[in-house]
Amino acid sequence: MDFTLTATQNDDKFILADIRVEAMRPSLELLERFDETRVRNRLIDDFDAPNTQNIIVDNQIVGFFCLQDKTETLWLKHLYFLNKCQGKGLGQAIIKHIKTIAARQNKPIKLQALRNSPANKFYQNCGFAETHQEQWDIFYKWPADI
Repeated sequence: MDFTLTATQNDDKFILADIRVEAMRPSLELLERFDETRVRNRLIDDFDAPNTQNIIVDNQIVGFFCLQDKTETLWLKHLYFLNKCQGKGLGQAIIKHIKTIAARQNKPIKLQALRNSPANKFYQNCGFAETHQEQWDIFYKWPADI
């Protein structure tokens, strides 16, 4: 799947919140914790436009990621896609891009994924190693040895 990345503008946060809601709904429903307003507002209230990139396919925003530089590590705060774009290699291509950034900076990537989410298997398949777990999330790092 061909894609381009574009800088995110502050007004994009509402479109990106919709994408986040769609992507997170199945996993949160399994945990009986889905609250659309909460899922939407957690992105809008803490939106980080300078560190967020829109993922564009066929001139449409189909996903986004937020990669924050935390001095000694890169924190992948968000990576979400519309459901129609999942399972088509787009996520792997984005992770490859993010790994290239991390390698250039000689920094590991850290992230968290919701427990019982398919995202856990995705990140494991992309080479991320689990570092620890909390009540609702599993935390990962790549590469494990940096």
